[in-house]
Amino acid sequence: MQYAERTQIDLVLGPTTAAFPVDTVVLYDPHGAVTIAEAAPAASGSALSEWAFLACAALADVGKYLRRHSAREVHARLGTARDQLWKLVAANLGVPDPHYGQTSTVDFAPGQFPAGMQTTVVGLDLGALAIARCPPRS
Repeated sequence: MQYAERTQIDLVLGPTTAAFPVDTVVLYDPHGAVTIAEAAPAASGSALSEWAFLACAALADVGKYLRRHSAREVHARLGTARDQLWKLVAANLGVPDPHYGQTSTVDFAPGQFPAGMQTTVVGLDLGALAIARCPPRS
């Protein structure tokens, strides 16, 4: 739910055995069983590896779909690669919940985007899709 002044409230139901994020407000817990994490956990090495692999796999598909002139599939795979890249950016910045990628980065590190991230966003023009790329490493 989002109010007119842009305050947002999310209602999440979950098992009492889960550790909820540090900013969670518990509305109903009659047995006191809910655990609130003291700090957001950092991304594990296996998560980082998985995100990097998924980004690379998505980028590898781009050439195939460009040769097939399938702009929609190229766009989708670039979107997947971009989503995984944002997770890596969030983890690198040390923001909470890096698995939310761009959302966590915008919420917790506004303005700290890598130079060139705008080059990862394109429409459905095949020429633009062919030159879309990851931002340069700094």
